Amino acid sequence: VLARSVIPLSVYNANRRPEHVATGILLRVDGHHFLVTAGHAVVQTRDQHLFAGFAGIKLQRVPALARQASRVNVLEVDDLDIGLMPLPASKMGEFSRGEFLDETSVNVDESPDPRRARAPDYLVYGYSAGRSQVKIDHRDKILHQTSFHLRTYASPMSSYAEQRLDPRRHLLLTHDPKDVLIGGQVRTMPQMKGVSGGAVVHCPPNGKPALVAIVIEHHKRPRVIVSTRIGHVIAFARYMISNGDPKNFA
Repeated sequence: VLARSVIPLSVYNANRRPEHVATGILLRVDGHHFLVTAGHAVVQTRDQHLFAGFAGIKLQRVPALARQASRVNVLEVDDLDIGLMPLPASKMGEFSRGEFLDETSVNVDESPDPRRARAPDYLVYGYSAGRSQVKIDHRDKILHQTSFHLRTYASPMSSYAEQRLDPRRHLLLTHDPKDVLIGGQVRTMPQMKGVSGGAVVHCPPNGKPALVAIVIEHHKRPRVIVSTRIGHVIAFARYMISNGDPKNFA
């Protein structure tokens, strides 16, 4: 399902070539469709058209009439770093071939189990901007991009104080560069640039996997991935539904 729910996002650069910038998640909240990514990706591409990659077809322009980010000013995001783009029902086009995650696919109450310290219960799924991970068919405007899975475990509570982050807002994950799966095989970890907006899925030993957060940062030296809890993403989406222009969803 993740392959149809988590997609690469690109812009066209000055040379009119697609350039991967972030990862996006297809999410349905209260019957409304959204493309979710990191807020800084929305801010950085505010003056450009954004395109999504689907397997086997040319890049699709994101039809959102509005792009919102959780921010403190026009050019600066807040610590949640959420980016949301509502997708109008009348302009879904090829986005309808995606699998939109909904309330049955997420867990807003998930909390790391202290009894499973260092257990690889969390999967990070996204797309890297590394050149080895992207092949572009310039003639047909098709982006062939390889996703990767990174097995991670919940960082200790002391990490939140070190990173100055609130565990009620964020989920910190520690990873081993050896725990990377690409094409079903363990491979060298690609660069994390472009993974922002990717999915964090909790995979409990007993129970259903669920989306619990979105990736917003990677701190290389402590090998920590910073993610924003999905409950805050859904709350932001509901705020947009209640206060935004209905045309954004029509």
